[in-house]
Amino acid sequence: MTNTTPTLELTGVMKSIDGRDILTGCSITLHPGEICAIIGPNGAGKTTLFKLIAGLAFPSSGAIVVTGRMLDSDSRDALLARIGTSIEAPEFRNGATAEQVLQLHFDLLGLIDHRPIDELLALVGLTAAARSPVASFSLGMKQRLAIARAISHRPTLLILDEPANGLDPTGISDLRDLITRLAAEGVTVLMSSHVLTEIEQTAHTVAVLTDGRLGAKQDLTSILDRNDGSLEEFYRSSIAEAGR
Repeated sequence: MTNTTPTLELTGVMKSIDGRDILTGCSITLHPGEICAIIGPNGAGKTTLFKLIAGLAFPSSGAIVVTGRMLDSDSRDALLARIGTSIEAPEFRNGATAEQVLQLHFDLLGLIDHRPIDELLALVGLTAAARSPVASFSLGMKQRLAIARAISHRPTLLILDEPANGLDPTGISDLRDLITRLAAEGVTVLMSSHVLTEIEQTAHTVAVLTDGRLGAKQDLTSILDRNDGSLEEFYRSSIAEAGR
């Protein structure tokens, strides 16, 4: 890679809410074109971690650096132009069509340099539903539209929280192809998923988040070699080790 600047660097990131520690000392570094999966049980803090990286909240302590620049209240707006997110259940304006949802997104953010709407809808398999009201969409279709919105401004860092939620097998395969294509273009993808077999086919690296503590990032190929080709075995042993 010609670009040696990490896309994302977390150092000792902590988050406390109402006196309770949600995240404790999380550190990780991601590089251009890397697909990293964060796995862990429900309530481990994955969504909170993603919100901090997306600038939707700020850490209680520690540092978040995006493309070499510290993420804080002063830099947030500028850095958000480099980050695409699909976090938690997607929400859209009532009565809007898929085309209108994307156009509204462009207008609200003042986006000029963005992917064309027809290209975005084609990328996520929604061309035929371009002028259909989003209220009539299935969960899987809404998830596809949320991903289209997340990649619309050609982000450097893409954060996907459970992106396969609601997708059928074809949709999951399409999502895998899209993520792989974006990574090949140099986009860094940070994702979470409970579907470990899908992570085995998509991610380059994996880190386990348990009780707010983020384990060291590891190469997926190395993990599979050490665990008889099973990410589930690695996950189970990591959770058991964290509980000791």
